Amino acid sequence: MMCQFVNVLDVMVLPVYRPSADEIDHPELFAANVRAVYLEASGMRAAEQSQREFLALTKVKENGRLIWTTPIVKRHRPGPRP
Repeated sequence: MMCQFVNVLDVMVLPVYRPSADEIDHPELFAANVRAVYLEASGMRAAEQSQREFLALTKVKENGRLIWTTPIVKRHRPGPRP
């Protein structure tokens, strides 16, 4: 992405969301309400799935064997040089 000559980015600035007393006592409620405000402003729809479910859905069968549709990054630790 950084090798492209031009990168386009749209930024949407939303008003500050101030939590109510109930949201301060219940962080899950606060997170759900902020998510709802963001989704409404962006016009996106929510995906009710965990990361584990997402990874399970990215498996695809090809020619009878399972492959991943997302790249798996292997970390290389350089060892001592000969």
